[in-house]
Amino acid sequence: LISRVSEDPEDIELIEGLNFTESRVWLLLKNIELQDDQDHICYMDNRFSSIQFFSFLRSQSIGACGTVRTTSRSFPNSLKGDDPTWKKKPWGYIKHVPVGDVMCILWVDQGPVRLLTTVHTGEEDETIESLRKRPRTTSSNAASVRSAFGGEERKMLHNPEIINDYHHLKCGV
Repeated sequence: LISRVSEDPEDIELIEGLNFTESRVWLLLKNIELQDDQDHICYMDNRFSSIQFFSFLRSQSIGACGTVRTTSRSFPNSLKGDDPTWKKKPWGYIKHVPVGDVMCILWVDQGPVRLLTTVHTGEEDETIESLRKRPRTTSSNAASVRSAFGGEERKMLHNPEIINDYHHLKCGV
């Protein structure tokens, strides 16, 4: 699919409200044979994620999920976590704020993880238990993480479903 996309910026049709990168991703997605009886969800990293783009994809009946940069347009200030207070949040802390039809999520793991989604709610009961390895003591949120693991090297912990989905499904549609 990538080979069908021209490298010439002149060949990319800019979609109103989307930047060049988002328009390019849309060009890739619209070339996929969409079946009426199948749901499609695109998982992407923070280079491609924005609230406006996810909202656009939703309007095209494509779900979206991915990490996001705090500098992304319209990302809620309450989830940026740029101040040092996030380090006082316990491991597994989750907060979500809807912006239109896109859910913005902050989850505290070894550090703050920020995501956008149109297919998850961010509710605390949307969790999956998985075996996690304790991070190094030098991680940015080491004190909080150590309390979650206790003295164990590996432990079954409840992770948000969105995190599990993102890690297992990123790099694919």
